[in-house]
Amino acid sequence: MLLIMFWLKRRVFKNLKTYLERIVTVLEELSKKNIQKSESLKNATDVLEDEMKKAKQLVDKCSKRSRVYLLVNCRKIVKRLEDSTRKISKALLLIPLASLDLSYGVKEKMNNLCEDMLNAKFTTAMAEEGILEKIEMGIQERNVNRSYANELLFRIADALRISTERAALKKEYDDFKNEIDDVHSRKDQAEAIQMDQIIALLGRADAASSAKEKEIKYINRRNSLVSQPMEPLETFYCTITGDVMVDPVDTSSGQTFERSAIEKWLADWNNLCPLIQTLLNPAIL
Repeated sequence: MLLIMFWLKRRVFKNLKTYLERIVTVLEELSKKNIQKSESLKNATDVLEDEMKKAKQLVDKCSKRSRVYLLVNCRKIVKRLEDSTRKISKALLLIPLASLDLSYGVKEKMNNLCEDMLNAKFTTAMAEEGILEKIEMGIQERNVNRSYANELLFRIADALRISTERAALKKEYDDFKNEIDDVHSRKDQAEAIQMDQIIALLGRADAASSAKEKEIKYINRRNSLVSQPMEPLETFYCTITGDVMVDPVDTSSGQTFERSAIEKWLADWNNLCPLIQTLLNPAIL
């Protein structure tokens, strides 16, 4: 329980922390009553312990994630926290209060706790929603510029309350970028695609790359452009053969064809231009 409470210092887990603290208080009161465990009570407490263990596992997983990862996945995490809270409350409802020798105050406290947890609403902050919307917009537009990525990274820093200095921003970006290996290892294709898109989006920001990394990226880009053969212009292709012309020739219609192709065309008694269907003068080639 102490481990859970340590990691629940994060803002997004505060509500769950409050509920777990209330559960601990109630369970401590139950233990003081020295109640003999019936089969139904044992089953109920086993289910409760199992659900609380799952909540702990969720918290432990989140505690190992980078802050940017938690932010960009806050909707999913909030939903899982809400589900976990309700499952714990349902486990509490299994405790047979009516058959236990408990005071009215303890029973009322248990009932109130169950009701609060069942109706619990976990929501993301307005700032977080704004960042998620900006990320989604950037991914949809695909070709966002550097200033867009810079503004997005600054907003993330503001939401996480971290420094906007270049080194601090780069560290947060690198920590988030390192999460991708774990995502791929879990074979979660949808999350992997989303992560790749967000990494590419944030990677356009100035702080995402060091001067050396930018130099390497520039050199690689330049070399790739040099090594790639240029695609011939459309006008370089012969419309008869579909290939790039080696011996182009102009006709009386003003169109250009591969010499051997147009000569064969005319030799086959085709006197009209293959493109615009005007009469050709065989003498003008």
